Amino acid sequence: FLSHRWLRGDLKQPDDEENSKYKLLMYAIDRMKLEGWLPDNDEEIAFWIDFACCDQDREPAKELNDRMSQMIGLCDFMLTPAVDKLWIEWAGERTTEQILADGHPLMSYKAEAWLVYVGRGWCRLEFWLNAYVPFRTQRAGGYGGGLGEAMMREKRRPHLLVGSREMARGELPIVLPKLDDELYRLYHPVKGELFDQKDEIVIGLNVKHL
Repeated sequence: FLSHRWLRGDLKQPDDEENSKYKLLMYAIDRMKLEGWLPDNDEEIAFWIDFACCDQDREPAKELNDRMSQMIGLCDFMLTPAVDKLWIEWAGERTTEQILADGHPLMSYKAEAWLVYVGRGWCRLEFWLNAYVPFRTQRAGGYGGGLGEAMMREKRRPHLLVGSREMARGELPIVLPKLDDELYRLYHPVKGELFDQKDEIVIGLNVKHL
């Protein structure tokens, strides 16, 4: 499940003119295949992406809201790409381990696109659903490395983050640690930013159903 915030929402375009987000997605897939996290056969890999999988000429928000928990429940992991051309300014030469030592990536990963993503109500709902909707652990057998280990060890659907930093450094996506009670409180979907405040009611109903 690709969980992301559109880069050009005013133009109804999820990516920028350089297709930076698409390039991040393809990099993540190829890098995980190389490391054995994903099957080597492309026919065994499929992503659910809102722009392609929801009818954009009708009411995509309504369709997504009505089926979001079901769609996330059918996916094995969630991936968020963070286009960040200024990553060197906040990350420098710090390793992923050093970044994680500063706390959960919800706060310690400082890419602007990521910070905007975790601040949005709908994005928060997606990663809440990812954490709460039951995960069928028998699927984990098809995955290897850190991705498969997270599935088996924690019996959960992992949320992965890949940014321009990881692509530039040739690194794997970051497997986000589990959310604890304090993070659930701080990143409650109803408290996130919204374009339309009426969405607060819809988001609240989704949270109530969890």
